Amino acid sequence: MDLLKNTFLFRVYREFKLLFVMLIVFMVGTLWFALKSREEFPFLLFGMYSLKEEAQEEYIAYSIVVDGNEIIYKSMSDAQRELASTTLINTLAINNPLSNTGFTNWLKRYKAGNKPLEIYKLTCLYLPDGKPLIMKRELIYPHDQF
Repeated sequence: MDLLKNTFLFRVYREFKLLFVMLIVFMVGTLWFALKSREEFPFLLFGMYSLKEEAQEEYIAYSIVVDGNEIIYKSMSDAQRELASTTLINTLAINNPLSNTGFTNWLKRYKAGNKPLEIYKLTCLYLPDGKPLIMKRELIYPHDQF
């Protein structure tokens, strides 16, 4: 019993019962939402990452080709993959992305090592077995425009 008396929750219960009740409600709520595949911290970020994504007929993906070889995203670390793909998608959201020479220069130095670089927009479908099927491959950035 002495082991329980030295725990944080027991000390909070003994000295400040309202805080103890709030902690128990928070822990039960967090556990309940985690079991329901929702946020682990539901009261501040509810639904931010846990909302279901509706199925689409077509998906858009981007392919970066450096010196004739396609960059395989799986071979990159999470930080590199997120940095390259997020920056690419945000730049393409601009009306005239070729005018953003800062991005193109950065991408050439960061991933291409100043080798020829091409970026393709891929329109994909997923087959019933889960494999992607590229329906359309559109060249967005030809290497001679860098």
